[in-house]
Amino acid sequence: MAMHNGITPDRTAVVLAVHAERLHDDRVWNRVRRIAGWMQRRGLSATFFTYPFRAQMVGRAIGDRVQEIAASGHEIAQHTHFYAGAATEKPLCRDDLGENNVVSCLRRDSASLSQMGCRPRGFTAGAWRVNEGMYRELIELGFSYDCSSRLYTGQTPAAELNRIWLREPKLRQVRNGRVLCLPSTCSSDNGSNGHGRFGPKDRCRTS
Repeated sequence: MAMHNGITPDRTAVVLAVHAERLHDDRVWNRVRRIAGWMQRRGLSATFFTYPFRAQMVGRAIGDRVQEIAASGHEIAQHTHFYAGAATEKPLCRDDLGENNVVSCLRRDSASLSQMGCRPRGFTAGAWRVNEGMYRELIELGFSYDCSSRLYTGQTPAAELNRIWLREPKLRQVRNGRVLCLPSTCSSDNGSNGHGRFGPKDRCRTS
């Protein structure tokens, strides 16, 4: 099989990734449980990108919910917004892609998920906003892959500030190592019924 950017593609691989940013919200949790259960009954698994900080800011523990998803055979990965300070909701929140804040946010959420018994290996940045320092810190923390890029189809902008568009998976090389970048290929707001066309690495928002 042909190699592309050092990666041997598996044409049979299909990966469903679910963004679960509000597991503390019972309505979101009910949807997530339906997705996880639907897939488990069919012998399928997904990656659930989980943002723990928002739950912490409203004083809700989500460790039991994260562990329930993992116990169903699904991967728990990390989703982090690089907000300044403690505000996580619009219009109060604002992005801060300064290196100190990026590193702090990544370490905070990685530690939180690890304390829940799920050390993350995959990552997606909030609003797909990235920079070089983010990739360096992902490598320092032991992450294997990143899904913050979007699939370039010719109808999306090829260049946008702090966002990356890829035509295929790519190994991102930075000074301390490299990380596998997997572009998201589609987005569905109705993630609870299995509808939609999914491919590696597809994203389904539940919040």
